[in-house]
Amino acid sequence: PGLAGSPDVLVIWPPAIWEVGPGFGAIFKGGREKSQHLTTAFNDMGKQLSVPVLFAEDFAHSDPSDGIHFSAETHGIIAQEICRWILERDGNG
Repeated sequence: PGLAGSPDVLVIWPPAIWEVGPGFGAIFKGGREKSQHLTTAFNDMGKQLSVPVLFAEDFAHSDPSDGIHFSAETHGIIAQEICRWILERDGNG
């Protein structure tokens, strides 16, 4: 099944998490490896449904202070990449 006739969709797959810090490190133990394996699954899903997937790990990373959230700078980088993707899709990039 595809998403023909559906609105434009862009799946944004976040960077793998880091297992750091006294709180989150223990909570997310093993999470980095699991999140890396999911990258393949999301890529396959995008191909199967003909939906583009933007892999944020190609240009962004989680904040090393807790390993899961983004810094203000990283939010800006992600926004720029989404904008670039939209402009290229629309032939303006």
